[in-house]
Amino acid sequence: MRFSSEKLYRTIPIALALMVSAAPLAAQGIVDMVVPRDGANSETARYHAKVREQISAMLQRWAQSIERKDSVALAANYTPNSRSVIGREPEASTPLGVVSQMFTTTLAGAHVDITVEDFDMSGDMAFVSAVLIAPLSADDAKPVFVQSLFVLRFDDWKERWQIRQQFIDWRRQ
Repeated sequence: MRFSSEKLYRTIPIALALMVSAAPLAAQGIVDMVVPRDGANSETARYHAKVREQISAMLQRWAQSIERKDSVALAANYTPNSRSVIGREPEASTPLGVVSQMFTTTLAGAHVDITVEDFDMSGDMAFVSAVLIAPLSADDAKPVFVQSLFVLRFDDWKERWQIRQQFIDWRRQ
């Protein structure tokens, strides 16, 4: 089934709203380790905390490669069948396409800070909502806060997390 760009633009805000506003079913990570709930498995909580830490570190490296305009390092963060939607730009569907798409924004070369807001995982997939903090343009140093969603997959062969899908609400103003 093929989506028109109009349908895609309508579904992205709905998907973002659902993912950001949906409360996690169970607290993950550090909170469960510090204040475990009844029946909470501390081993699972430690594993989730470890995965969240790995993903946060990977996303920091992703942000650094954007700042350095390092296309090779940036492409290495994506799965071969990755997909990306950034603002109103056409969808990109390969690591090279994602890098090209990323470099058309003013994010490329700018200092980008990323903060993980919500995290959940299921098997070898992780779902992250995050906020990117970056200047709107090279001329304007005022930071903008950009909502983002990432779906990551653990690659058993490379033993690392990679971005499978990303939705970045970046719009030129």
